Amino acid sequence: MDVLDQAAERARQALATLSAANERGDSATIDTTLLLLSAQEEDVVRYRYGLGRPRLETLREIGEIMGLSRQRVSQIEHKAQRRLSWLVRAVGPVGSPAVARYVIDMRERRAEAERLRRTRVEQQEATRARRRQEKAEREEAARAKARTKAWQRKIQAAEV
Repeated sequence: MDVLDQAAERARQALATLSAANERGDSATIDTTLLLLSAQEEDVVRYRYGLGRPRLETLREIGEIMGLSRQRVSQIEHKAQRRLSWLVRAVGPVGSPAVARYVIDMRERRAEAERLRRTRVEQQEATRARRRQEKAEREEAARAKARTKAWQRKIQAAEV
């Protein structure tokens, strides 16, 4: 069995475990595992394998729902399978305590990254607002100076 076959087998195992969890009604396992995927990948896997949904969807149906082509949906599904395969290889079987710990760690990392991103965006916005204020103040000072000079010219012209 070569490397690609092993990866495909791991992806099949992960998806089989998710399907079995879906049949048992174990939404915690499904949600925990799918947190490792992007939102788009999660949606495709949920539609494609009927996880938490009444029926399976075809690539074309998923594409129509998500506004994507059938080929793009297929690519997203394949990427999700690769991620799940990596998860099985690196962490352990889907549904194991190791995966749960890994997902919790990933969730915390993502939350921290999002918090840092928000902080950075707020700082950038504050900097932009401060710069706009400083620019407005400089422009107002320049206008005041121009008005003063205009009045001085009028006064000098009146004196002559």
